Amino acid sequence: MYSDGFYDQFGGPRNKSMGSSRFKGIIQEAVTMNKTNAPDFKNYFFDWMGDEEQIDDVLVIGFKL
Repeated sequence: MYSDGFYDQFGGPRNKSMGSSRFKGIIQEAVTMNKTNAPDFKNYFFDWMGDEEQIDDVLVIGFKL
């Protein structure tokens, strides 16, 4: 479950929004990994954002049934 704030955030090398397709790719990659090797979404977000201001709320929740 996630809000649009993660993939709408401006940043990266061209100061553009991440986009939903790139974000979904990160999620698909995380699903195939175990918990210890999964990407750190918080660090990824802040690395992407760089010096830009956060423009929206950000929520990412994952769970396994």
